[in-house]
Amino acid sequence: MRDVVSLLMIPEVAGPVSVGIFDVSGRRVRRYAFDQVAVEGTLLTWGRRDGAGRVMPSGRYFVRVEAGGRTQTEAVTLID
Repeated sequence: MRDVVSLLMIPEVAGPVSVGIFDVSGRRVRRYAFDQVAVEGTLLTWGRRDGAGRVMPSGRYFVRVEAGGRTQTEAVTLID
């Protein structure tokens, strides 16, 4: 099992960023909020754990990033 998933966030403008990680049923398993992310980017490392600290199993997840009034969603697949 891979221990972490790394996501590089590069917003178009500096400012607050919200990241949600969702399972295939649409349930949010983890949320991150950043008060300020620079346009140079920020590396987010998700340790495959939900908000309660449980390790998430292999499968497909969706990462939704909200920044500067825009929302982008990308799929990731975790493989053991």
